[in-house]
Amino acid sequence: MNSPLEHAVPLSPPDVEALVRQRTAELEQTIERLTRIAYTDNLTGLP
Repeated sequence: MNSPLEHAVPLSPPDVEALVRQRTAELEQTIERLTRIAYTDNLTGLP
């Protein structure tokens, strides 16, 4: 993932907002995956 600090030109508010939305979506997907793993029996695959 590119860090906003790597940009030579400061990001505009819409750019920052888009990056925040993208990262938030990525984190929500990761949380869903980890929650599924945490509540699934690895032997049977059942909740």
